[in-house]
Amino acid sequence: MPEIIKLPGVCDMHVHLREPGASHKEDWFTGTSAAVAGGVVAVVDMPNTNPPTFTLERLQEKEGIAAHKAVCDYGFYLGSDGKNVGEFEKAYSRVFGLKLYLNETTGSLIIEDKKVLEEIFRAWPRGKPILVHAEGDALARAISLASHYSQRLHCCHVASLEDIERVAEAKRARLPVTCEVAPQHLFLTQKDVERLGPFAMMKPELGDEGDRQALWEHVRLKTVDCIATDHAPHTRDEKSSGRARWGVPGLETSLPLMLTAADEGIVSVGDVQRLMCDNPYAILGIAPDGDTYVEVERGSYCIEEGELKTKCGWSPFTGLSVTARVIRTVIRGTEVFGGGKITAAAGFGRALLGSKN
Repeated sequence: MPEIIKLPGVCDMHVHLREPGASHKEDWFTGTSAAVAGGVVAVVDMPNTNPPTFTLERLQEKEGIAAHKAVCDYGFYLGSDGKNVGEFEKAYSRVFGLKLYLNETTGSLIIEDKKVLEEIFRAWPRGKPILVHAEGDALARAISLASHYSQRLHCCHVASLEDIERVAEAKRARLPVTCEVAPQHLFLTQKDVERLGPFAMMKPELGDEGDRQALWEHVRLKTVDCIATDHAPHTRDEKSSGRARWGVPGLETSLPLMLTAADEGIVSVGDVQRLMCDNPYAILGIAPDGDTYVEVERGSYCIEEGELKTKCGWSPFTGLSVTARVIRTVIRGTEVFGGGKITAAAGFGRALLGSKN
């Protein structure tokens, strides 16, 4: 009989569920179905939807969509282009933080004006983190502003040797900085772009083997606080169109990949739990539910696209052998995934903050 282990459910604090505005790629039902099939019991959605989540009104619209469709628990971030600082206090109690885009990514929300960025750091209420998509000099600027304005800073999808060492330096200086790494940057490199083509296009871009090894080293050194997928699906046609579409799906593959790394001795199962279950909840400032857990079967498995629940229907890890697969996900004592099927109704998920809490 294959070994079955039980883990707390994964909390993924960085996902793009694409609704409203791009539900042909993913929606709240398909995205949270992919989540529970991957052992993810809680997700926090990013604000770069269409329209972006810049106001309390837009946030409430998204809350309503999730309340009717989500099969796992969920939360949100507010976004900003610097023109909505008047919304910060209104939305603060209903979000887990403020997300800023300081480098190229999907959408047109990049903040390049240094004065605008400084005003945002000054205006955001202290307590909940400012999350940044920032690389190189932009990351250094964000760390400096966070220090100057006594803001908590969370560095999203750190992907290079240079940037992870910059985060490590900030931590050595005892600045209130946390960071995440995405599985794609731990398991893929630029060499995989030759094989996968546009299906390996993402921001930050894949690094070289030196970058990949540096990220793993800082996972072991505990510079990296958590693993978050940056689940960012696009359709096959969009990816193959010749027009840049940054992002890859990841909700269903992150836990099997990390447990495979544990079986290979790169990290321990305890590390996986800390990075994917314990620390994300701690960063968000909430406690996991005691009756929420995941059952994982150990063995030899192949990641197959036909089994994916994500609407986009593909993965950059298709065909990869892993040593773990999620066979059952339970949220608040109720099975939501089992036997390869979603067993909870749309709307089962609860808001982690806000009107449903």
